Amino acid sequence: MSYPSFQKPADSKKIRCVVYLEPSADSRFYQSIDRFFAQTYKLFGPNEAHQYHPHVAMTGFFNLYNDYEDEPQIVNLDVDKNISGDNSDENIGNVKLSVNRPLLTAQEKLDVLVEEIDTFLGEHGQDITPPRVEGILLSTPESSTHYPSSAVSSRSSSRPASPALSCSSSGSSTASFTSLQSPLFQKREQYKIHRRSSSLSSESSRSSSSSDSLQSLLIPLEACQTLHDIATYISSIPKNDPRFQSSNKDLQTNIRKKSINHISLAYCGNRYASDEGVRERLTGEAMQNLLKMARDEIVFDEVKDNDPEDPMRAGWDLVVFENLKSCSTLEDRHAWREVKRWKIVDEV
Repeated sequence: MSYPSFQKPADSKKIRCVVYLEPSADSRFYQSIDRFFAQTYKLFGPNEAHQYHPHVAMTGFFNLYNDYEDEPQIVNLDVDKNISGDNSDENIGNVKLSVNRPLLTAQEKLDVLVEEIDTFLGEHGQDITPPRVEGILLSTPESSTHYPSSAVSSRSSSRPASPALSCSSSGSSTASFTSLQSPLFQKREQYKIHRRSSSLSSESSRSSSSSDSLQSLLIPLEACQTLHDIATYISSIPKNDPRFQSSNKDLQTNIRKKSINHISLAYCGNRYASDEGVRERLTGEAMQNLLKMARDEIVFDEVKDNDPEDPMRAGWDLVVFENLKSCSTLEDRHAWREVKRWKIVDEV
């Protein structure tokens, strides 16, 4: 599935970033998910999973800002009585200190972040083991966060993979099928797909659809403790390093650690939840079709076991991305600049 390129303005005063864990792009696991995205975009219409490439979020999006010369460089530090030189108990605690720190650009802060991750991986990278993939799960907002191991797909790698399909960025709600022999037409018939426009054509359909809870399709996984430690460390850097701190709360960098427990295949957040076309695609029979297609198409042989000695093991990468262009509509796709990629689990 193709993703757009985008040139960042030269005078940008902030950088928007994110940290992802990704299966190696040349693995059958990654490529089968990417094919699934391309095919479901064409057959079912867009959802928010289509705005991204296959990944596991380690952090949420975060902003790095340029420092300004007229900004007071005040940071909060915990100072005890030995450091302060005052033996009175009243002076123990959190004290505001004025520190002389260099004024950094957003890019320089990003360089510092990458260096910190480099150092952490140099010290702890040998402890990383491959994530244990749990299979495919169809969930609702009310679903438990404990994913059942019985959901694991049993697809064989010997099964022919479906051809990759290119997707237009227009996100049209109708598709044309000119040949009864085309792969898309055959899949449309196989999964009984009857697409309607984004506005439902009848009141009865509208009331039926809106009464259902939006569902999500995902691949649950269990990451090792070291991966969680990396995400925790990354999120702590702006809090503990004075170079990232600002007296202006609007320019303060906050990195939110994510749960590192799934790859999204189909979902929709609150932004588009009221769209009837989205509700139609992510509820009821439509989601059952997506689930069946995912079970048929996604290849799990390389990730079904997290044994480091597995002779068919997919590699995994840790990647820092700069988000060059965010999505303004459901049909958009994010544009990225890869800042740095670390191979943290080698493929076999």
